[in-house]
Amino acid sequence: MFYYHDQTEIDGGMISLAVLRSDLVPIPETLELDVRLDNSNRSQLKEGKDIYVGGGRAYQIILVELRRRNVEQSARLVEWVRVTAVLRELQGLTFVRERAVWLENTTLTAIYRACGAQLSADIQGDITIPAYHCLVGDTPTFGIAKLFQEHGGVLRAGENGIEFKSLMSLFDQNVGLTVPPNVTEEIESGFIERHEVPWFVSVDANNNFVLGNNSKARHARYIHRASESVVRNMTRVLIQAKRARLDVNMSIRAGDLAQVGEDKMVVLTAAHAYETGVDGGKVAQYTRVWLGVLTGTETGGGGTVVIDEVTLNGHHDD
Repeated sequence: MFYYHDQTEIDGGMISLAVLRSDLVPIPETLELDVRLDNSNRSQLKEGKDIYVGGGRAYQIILVELRRRNVEQSARLVEWVRVTAVLRELQGLTFVRERAVWLENTTLTAIYRACGAQLSADIQGDITIPAYHCLVGDTPTFGIAKLFQEHGGVLRAGENGIEFKSLMSLFDQNVGLTVPPNVTEEIESGFIERHEVPWFVSVDANNNFVLGNNSKARHARYIHRASESVVRNMTRVLIQAKRARLDVNMSIRAGDLAQVGEDKMVVLTAAHAYETGVDGGKVAQYTRVWLGVLTGTETGGGGTVVIDEVTLNGHHDD
């Protein structure tokens, strides 16, 4: 069930499509609705208004797209609106900053709140962040996503709130979803990965080179004053390997562990879709999942190059 910002229920006969989507990103849940407009709801579906889902979780509208179409039987023009909304408590992170945020020796919770998030509780699994800077004119989520990559983790919306999880821990949890291999679409992208997932190099406080995972031939990128764990994390990413359309299951969330045949994969995105057919289209309810595997975990490569002694720890070219 969906409700307007004044808590009145949205007539199901006015909704043609509803998609509730969860992702492993700084704002981990979004809502998309296609609703027929009339005089009763026109003022309710505006940018900045709230929509409530089920048990009361609020989403704030950030995008409104108006569409018009002719109805053949009555030769009249019918207006539909497609709205996109994000979690209201995190919506402040979507704005370009008018004032800079400059934090050191801080936490993810403190960063989120400083950037405009209205968190009702601390982020579960919070970690210490040495520094976070968001300058005037920047959007906070870009820098936050970079922090997640540097610290080898993701943010997900769990059953009990928002939580930070390391990439490795996603594969250590209990399997929450079994997907038959014969219903999946497979994706092989090794060639693209080599071009789009670089390995990283840095220089430490002693002016020695710190090398990331260079066990495979990839593009090289420099990151300033990063530790060996950070430069390794920058190459450790979740890569989409399969996708599948399943019977609707609202309990599936991004970050869940799925068993696909003999393989374990993480749900990168879960989209729960309801197509009602009120606009003349088909009627369907389903959950679409995008599943990923972890890359950049190869052993070997990397280490510290002591420049003045021209020695190599953890990596040998001879």
